[in-house]
Amino acid sequence: MHYHVPKPFYRKSRKTWYVQISGRQVNLGQDRTDAFRRYYEIMANPPEKRLDSVDHGEGMKLSQLFDFFLEWLQHNRSTATYGWYQYRLQRFADFYPDLTVSQLKPFHV
Repeated sequence: MHYHVPKPFYRKSRKTWYVQISGRQVNLGQDRTDAFRRYYEIMANPPEKRLDSVDHGEGMKLSQLFDFFLEWLQHNRSTATYGWYQYRLQRFADFYPDLTVSQLKPFHV
């Protein structure tokens, strides 16, 4: 049996490291050393507990949420629709690079 081990990858457009676990991209951060430290912490957990170690709430950056949405769009909508959202969400993420989901308020939009 061949077992796939997720590997960290760098997304230039976000200048951020990620790892994909169970179909979800986990934001590991922008600093390479810290990203690999977090990767090893996540991978040290048994597979059934890995998703528990992924931050799904308070500390999730808005840009990470945008990435999940854009990935879904890429597989489920037209290229034009993906491009429309990607352009606007990228501008928003560039303007508020450290904003988390829990910090988002109506005035940000």
